[in-house]
Amino acid sequence: MENQYKPEGELYLLFNLLRNPGPHTASFLMHLMPVGWDNERVISDVIDLTKEFGLKLSNFYFDPLLFETAYPESHERIAKAIKDKPGDKNVKLQKKFFDNKFDSRI
Repeated sequence: MENQYKPEGELYLLFNLLRNPGPHTASFLMHLMPVGWDNERVISDVIDLTKEFGLKLSNFYFDPLLFETAYPESHERIAKAIKDKPGDKNVKLQKKFFDNKFDSRI
């Protein structure tokens, strides 16, 4: 039987998505993150939650320089993955954020 309950981290993300209807800025993604999560997981779960609950994120702007300054290790890891694994599903999502082509209807 499939687990029908959302993990605590996903509920935290959903709560933050619902209480911040927009516009969404670069810092929005950083404030969404549950403690101990990495940026790759947040991006993937944000996409999943927007699909599952029909949420729309509007006016989202991702500032790579702000992200690189705040999270240099994550920025380096994601940038390397974008270069090395362009066909990977999660990498494609991360690239959309980096290229400011994110759309919650992905």
